[in-house]
Amino acid sequence: MEKAVILSLKELREPEPRLMERFDRVYAGDEFCQLKLPTVKELGTLRSLYGGKITLASSVLTDAGMKRFRELITLMESWKDGGEVVVNDIGALSSLAARKSAGIKVSLGRALAANFSSFTASAGFARLFGTAVSSVEVDNRSVLNTALNSGALRLHLHYPFQLLAFSRCCYRSGKLNSSCSSECLKGPRFIEVRRGPLKDKFFLDGNAAFCDNSAMYGRLGGLQAAASDRRVTRLVLESFFFRGQKPAAAGTNAVRNR
Repeated sequence: MEKAVILSLKELREPEPRLMERFDRVYAGDEFCQLKLPTVKELGTLRSLYGGKITLASSVLTDAGMKRFRELITLMESWKDGGEVVVNDIGALSSLAARKSAGIKVSLGRALAANFSSFTASAGFARLFGTAVSSVEVDNRSVLNTALNSGALRLHLHYPFQLLAFSRCCYRSGKLNSSCSSECLKGPRFIEVRRGPLKDKFFLDGNAAFCDNSAMYGRLGGLQAAASDRRVTRLVLESFFFRGQKPAAAGTNAVRNR
């Protein structure tokens, strides 16, 4: 099984070969914020420094984001192995189909995977959008169960967080992400929510909120048991988790409802 790591914005801008070479694949970009898409120069530099496989993660895209996306796809089309792209935008799927980017593999992203129950085979996507989807990014039990039951796609398990919500408003800056002050360079953080005796922690990364998904794997007999299914071909980790780091606490910004 492949092991992959999602590079942070800082790691994308300042690549660390020693970190990357410990994985079979790195993810560059972001599934939820188009402003984290790498530039052509950044992706080219990553390619020159890293000998493993590269996945471009992309989000829902505006016209400006689609322009950047197409520029990056043009670069990837020049690669011998073509690379892989995670798609969360139907327009991006259509763009890939129009370009006939045969060498680039397509994985269904977590935002689109929320509707996965409506599309139980990659052939369905091929008919609808003119491009074949070979895999799906999974971080929650509902999508995992549906995907396992369909048996049509390879699965990429994300650990240790699952997506709760994402927005055009950046949780770090408090502003719409039409403009960016690179708050993500400060790293992720936790926000704690308390309601009476109940307490939850949420992982915030830019404009997306996540919660711990280790319980999901626990119910499935553990992460290794979930990953033992032959359709699970990849485990995807956040880089700070692999380093053994913890996101900074939200401090006075923590939300407490008593």
